[in-house]
Amino acid sequence: MEEKKMTLDVNEKPAVWKWIILAIQHVFAMFGATILVPILVNSTAGAEVLTIPVALVTSGIGTLLYILCTKGKSPVYLGSSFAFIAPLAAAYLKGGISGAMTGVMVVGLIYIVVATIIHFVGKNWLDKLLPPVVIRANDYDYRSRTSSKCYFTNRLSFRNGI
Repeated sequence: MEEKKMTLDVNEKPAVWKWIILAIQHVFAMFGATILVPILVNSTAGAEVLTIPVALVTSGIGTLLYILCTKGKSPVYLGSSFAFIAPLAAAYLKGGISGAMTGVMVVGLIYIVVATIIHFVGKNWLDKLLPPVVIRANDYDYRSRTSSKCYFTNRLSFRNGI
């Protein structure tokens, strides 16, 4: 019996029909996650803190900005994060909608500060701050030494034909 190849190497491009199926699967997974976060935040807080349309629009805008900033080097969809469900609900319960939205803005500002530091200083300080299990998961050099195959990687590029 012939063994089926289930993974793509970093430089491999799937057949068009496989690419379409993977894209549809990705849309369903990301769309579901993006609408689930507002539902969970609202049910946890007991009030409407986030709305699904706002989550969809902001994830689309964020994705387009990310693709613009990275010049399409990394095909990423930026959706809602499940990590913020409890903090958003807690911020809403403690400070109302203004407390929750202030928290969201502060986190955004922290992201901008960290991204600026990485841009000017580099990412080596992260190697010292974070454990290898966190930072090596997206490191192609590490993965290529341990396994030449992977499902997805940050090194994929639209220009290289995914």
